[in-house]
Amino acid sequence: MISREQINSVKQNKTRLIVDDVVNFLKTYEPGGAEVDEEKIREKIQEILLARGVYKWMAVRRDLIKFLDVLKSVEHLALISLIVKKGFAKGGVGGKKYAIYRHESRGFLKAVRVIKKSLRDMTRSARLRAPDNDRDAQALVSKIVMRGINEEKFHL
Repeated sequence: MISREQINSVKQNKTRLIVDDVVNFLKTYEPGGAEVDEEKIREKIQEILLARGVYKWMAVRRDLIKFLDVLKSVEHLALISLIVKKGFAKGGVGGKKYAIYRHESRGFLKAVRVIKKSLRDMTRSARLRAPDNDRDAQALVSKIVMRGINEEKFHL
């Protein structure tokens, strides 16, 4: 089992590392003709995923999704504030102040919306993609995509 101290020193940037870990584990695993201890295999693979940072990034993805809800609330509050300011301006209170505030609020709203869109695009991106720094993973994705294209061509 990996320790709390070791976890920060394990390389995490390549899917190949995870595959290598699983292969190495399965090479050394010899049940000796007895029943395969599925629980032991599951526990080891879970440990590999934890050590290589997969759990972390799955948690980060969930955090990003929750953060989208926060941004939605911020956007909503900014809209309400804009409407309230507009009401005060129409009532004859500080028309010039409203014009400045409206301009700033619209810029703020635009920034919040751009951030929301970027985060939404990240969290809803296709599953069939690979990190830009992992050639092995990119090759596998390309192979799967090409196989799908070829199957579509020949199996109408």
